[in-house]
Amino acid sequence: MIMGLNLLQFQPFLSLLLFNVNKMKIKNWLAQNLMMFTVLHTNQKLGLLCSVLEHGNLELAKPLFERLPEIYPFGVSRRIAMAVSNIIGYKIEPFYREKYSHYRDNSSFRMKESWERFTCLPQITKDWNSLFNDACNIAFQLGPYIGARHEVSIKLIRLLNLFYDDVEAQSLAERENFLNIIVDLCDSVLVPAASLLDSNFVYCEELWQILGRLPYQERYRIYHRWRTIHTQRCWELSLQRGKVWE
Repeated sequence: MIMGLNLLQFQPFLSLLLFNVNKMKIKNWLAQNLMMFTVLHTNQKLGLLCSVLEHGNLELAKPLFERLPEIYPFGVSRRIAMAVSNIIGYKIEPFYREKYSHYRDNSSFRMKESWERFTCLPQITKDWNSLFNDACNIAFQLGPYIGARHEVSIKLIRLLNLFYDDVEAQSLAERENFLNIIVDLCDSVLVPAASLLDSNFVYCEELWQILGRLPYQERYRIYHRWRTIHTQRCWELSLQRGKVWE
């Protein structure tokens, strides 16, 4: 009893409400996945691109990317975005284990099955230079869809944050250039990606560890570009903004 009311009286109404909510979620999920599989079956370039990426062959995928509009493949097929994110995850995993002191070995993490399908193993990240010159370049290409694999985006953010205080990184000749790359990643990839994540609390907490280091002028420049330039560049960001206004 709450405030003199018996909740059992509302059970039929609550059941109907939950049914409608779940029905809407299922409907949205089916619509998204139907579109994804339909696109891959009807568009030969996208289907081939997805297959190549899921086998870990990013080099073979580059000519296909050049024939498609920027970030278009990731917007129409989440499976393609996840495949690229898996490649980034494979590349940075050993370096992440080395640098992140709170790492806990977990042999059951979800990406392991995806990596076992690789027939062309991507080159792994061994140091800060390869992180910024290789893995980060792929992240730029993926854009706001870096969150297709939450764990990959969070690991990348943690590595970028560790760079600021890493002893080895202090003496790098390209340190200033790498710091600028971190800002550019926040601007065009990591901050806009927050709009496309269903559950982004941990992601935002980790991202703030980097943003909090930046001058407030730089942060607000990034926020402004997120709201304007990058929202216009990525149609899904516009959709998410529309949902907020609703």
